[in-house]
Amino acid sequence: MQTEQKIAEKLAIVLPHLNEKQRRLLIAAEARTLGWGGISQVAKATGVSRVTIHKALTRLLVEKGIFTKEEFLGMVRIVDREMKREKQ
Repeated sequence: MQTEQKIAEKLAIVLPHLNEKQRRLLIAAEARTLGWGGISQVAKATGVSRVTIHKALTRLLVEKGIFTKEEFLGMVRIVDREMKREKQ
């Protein structure tokens, strides 16, 4: 909870000065720096949907050349599949 509060405070200062694309990319970058669970934490702190953050994160990683869109989406599917197996 404390992490979400810090995220909300930090972004409340910066977000009003950014346009929509910049906001999405900053929120995605914040989620990425938090690592596992970052998308959910940032979504709770900002009120931005997880889908929007995920799309922005995909765009960010593809534009930086870290992954192709297919590679990134493939990794997400693999992680989702593995997490479902662990729960069973």
